[in-house]
Order: sequence, then C-alpha cells, then structure tokens
Amino acid sequence: LVDHPDEVQVNAVEGEQVHFITDLGEILEYITTNESGIAVSTFWDSGNSGLATITASIDYDSKSVNVMIEELHYFISYITAEPDTIFADNNLTTSEIEMKLNKQNGDPAAGKYIYFETDIGEVLPYYITDEFGIAKSTLYDSEESGLATVTVNYESYYDSVKVMILELPEKTTKR
Repeated sequence: LVDHPDEVQVNAVEGEQVHFITDLGEILEYITTNESGIAVSTFWDSGNSGLATITASIDYDSKSVNVMIEELHYFISYITAEPDTIFADNNLTTSEIEMKLNKQNGDPAAGKYIYFETDIGEVLPYYITDEFGIAKSTLYDSEESGLATVTVNYESYYDSVKVMILELPEKTTKR
C-alpha cells in the first residue's frame, strides 16, 4: 500500500512478513516481501457490498486503503418457450419455459429464486436456478386461448417470451 505513486522504495527489504487485515471481505493475511520489498496479497469479497478498509502492517508501520465492493449485478442471458405454440386443450399440450441467469462476470447464478408469471394460462410460479443458472417452468393453457406473455423475474431483472395458445380445431364429421 503506497500513499503516493511517486514514492520510491530506497532500501527494499526482502523476507519481511506483512500482516494484512480487512473489515469487510477476506484477504490472505501473511505475505512475505519479495526482493523488491513488495508484499502482494489477494483480497476478495465475501458476498457483502460496502466500503472495506484494508490495512497492511509490519512491526514498525501500517498503512490502510479503502476499497468499495459494489453489489453484484445479474442479467438474464436468455428465455425460451418450447414449443412456442400450444392448444387450449385442457393441458394436453404445454410449453416449457427455460431461462438462464448470469452474474455480471458471465458466470452462472446458481441457487437463485426465479419467479414466473403469465397473463394467459397458468405457469408454475417459481423455481431455483441450477448450477448452470437455469430455471424451468411449464405453461399450461387453462382452456384459455390467445397470445400469452410469460415473464421471468429475479429481483429487478425481467424478461419475457410469447407463447401462442390456439383454440382446438373443430372436429369435422363425414356424412
């Protein structure tokens, strides 16, 4: 930790043990200085956002720096409906709704509650994302026809997909 970037280490001390601590997140605590007198530790968040104070100390000195840990953001990478057309046939045909939730770094967001809703028909209301960030639900017709909009929601992140629910064709009889 350097107060000013233009400070130069005049007499670098190799092999000095530096103790790192933080009040938020986690850090590798004890690091030994290299031949340039530098000790590099690794700091990571523990799932909490806020202002972390990191302090590096040796027997005769200490310095601190503040690091802002931002709240993790997510995005819905896709939502699909398969098939995208079903019939109002008392649930003989259904559509599987699948969505994928990712963290801002692109990694899958596992273990998150995803809420499903629809304006026509019925959908199972929520699922938890698997290790791949995927959650699936099923759209049922409820004997209603029309263009259904199925919406998925995780916190303030929304996306939707359309599924056409058609009336059953009239049966024709031969004479």
